[in-house]
Amino acid sequence: MPDTSHGFIRLPGGRFHYQHWTGPHGDRPPALLLHGGTASTETWRHIAPVLAGTRPVYAVDLRGHGLSAQSPDDSYHLWLVADDITDFITVMGLERPLLIGHSWGAAVALVQAAACRTRRPAPDLSALVLEEVPPTMASPVLTEFAEAAAELAGSPADLIQAVIRAAGTQHTDAYVHTVAHGLHHTTPAAVRGVFADGARQGDLLPLLAAVSVPVLLLRSDPAVRSGIDTAAWRQARHHLPPDGRMTQIAGADHDIHRTHPGEFLAAVEEFTRARDRT
Repeated sequence: MPDTSHGFIRLPGGRFHYQHWTGPHGDRPPALLLHGGTASTETWRHIAPVLAGTRPVYAVDLRGHGLSAQSPDDSYHLWLVADDITDFITVMGLERPLLIGHSWGAAVALVQAAACRTRRPAPDLSALVLEEVPPTMASPVLTEFAEAAAELAGSPADLIQAVIRAAGTQHTDAYVHTVAHGLHHTTPAAVRGVFADGARQGDLLPLLAAVSVPVLLLRSDPAVRSGIDTAAWRQARHHLPPDGRMTQIAGADHDIHRTHPGEFLAAVEEFTRARDRT
């Protein structure tokens, strides 16, 4: 099994918590994993050890989440969080990392790679994997989700777990644990800030055309739950860079890496295998 460690790092945006996994054959570019809104590094607990079989893996708690610092002025603009990640890459000395983002984390990664309104230039990446990137964060569905999540944010973890199970959805204990961990370690102000400030970025899919590295778009099954409808999926194809790919995971929920980790890992490996060495 890979070695796992936790650490804290001081960046211009505050004190950030991260996890690091290393295995015996880490000869490929490091991977940096960005969780979604209301989540934390714990969301990657079953994905990161597998990725660490071939590369060093890092996951960072984004500002206002997990064990990282709250934003001192309650600012959670996508460009601001993207600059946090560019600072993390620079300070940690990560060379040409594979950047993987889920949902809000995918929006952050896309803004970062496109250098849209960021104060830092786009980092040198080996590839970009966007799992369920929202076409825009200014949607009624996300606003409704944000308010429901804000009501639970900061509550005891066992209470959050009970609420999730009472909703009647069938999830594993590990899934419920990671969701509860993320909500417990954030605040109502941070949750509302993430979605309100994210909405100010506008439409995100056109930013794909400004990305200069290979991009893999992963979409869950719209018949189950996806944040990308058919029209947005078609729009994404129009903006996708030449060395890009779009993959839909049948039967998967919005959290593909948690509900279908095998399929998620297979898609990432197939996409990055040759590109890691170019």
